[in-house]
Amino acid sequence: GPYGRMIGGIQHAITCSKLSAEIIFRPFEYDKLSDSAAYLSEDACNGAVIFALSNADIGFLLENDFSIPIVIFDRVTEKYSSVYVDDYEAGHKVASLFAARGHRSVGMILSTNRNKSASMRQLGFMDGCRQAGIPIQPDCFVEDVLSMNGGQRAMAQLLALPNRPTAVFAGISDMAVGAMLELRAQRVRVPEELELISFGDNPLVS
Repeated sequence: GPYGRMIGGIQHAITCSKLSAEIIFRPFEYDKLSDSAAYLSEDACNGAVIFALSNADIGFLLENDFSIPIVIFDRVTEKYSSVYVDDYEAGHKVASLFAARGHRSVGMILSTNRNKSASMRQLGFMDGCRQAGIPIQPDCFVEDVLSMNGGQRAMAQLLALPNRPTAVFAGISDMAVGAMLELRAQRVRVPEELELISFGDNPLVS
């Protein structure tokens, strides 16, 4: 998962930098970071990277000061350094790429139960299309359940349109797997006849 890769990245950075450092794992209960406050001190460690934070956990960090540097993962505050994905910019860049490749008919595959991050990617994509002068056709934005089958059905719906898109943004990579299966089933050549870009870390699309 993403956290495992993040920890592997930290270990890689330590190894490459030839630092004399060790990684200590301190699990905490969601919403109850405050119960682990003792670990966020010079007595326990020299710095902390904290992830899987709730709003209550963020509130605790903002209300208190600590003697060690702290980096938070996938959340943004003015008080602490952060590592996060700019979902809006990601969607915007996909639109810019489609525009640079000359596409005038584009589509997007969306999850029916999308979260804030996915919604921001959609917003960035739509804003990017508007700025690039790419027409936004509502029937080219297709929703289905977040699954491989959902992605396959969504792509089938896009391919059935009279003026089907020549480029599609799959807002999450799990659905892109199904989209690719449908493209193959309908013998649509990728990227010659239709370009597909996805967002996420599903190993089947890497």
